[in-house]
Amino acid sequence: MNNQAFAYTNLIEKCWTDASFKVKFLASPAEMLALEGVQVPSSMSVHVVDNTSVAFTIVIPAAPEKLSEDLLELLGQHSEEMAPHFQALP
Repeated sequence: MNNQAFAYTNLIEKCWTDASFKVKFLASPAEMLALEGVQVPSSMSVHVVDNTSVAFTIVIPAAPEKLSEDLLELLGQHSEEMAPHFQALP
């Protein structure tokens, strides 16, 4: 797991276990990311959405300029890591 994935996992865990942190993260995501050691360029906006039992959000990342076979293979390898996020779906 790379540093970004590790930071993401820690943020999710903290949101699940610390309601106060979650409220702050939803209100000021870039500020809270910075406090957690994740730097976001000032030119980039950050949006955090809270999935619930009745609302599920899927984010489509920006496509790379060149979609190589290696990248497609890498995405396929990480599909299992995403599976827990879809368990709430009917």
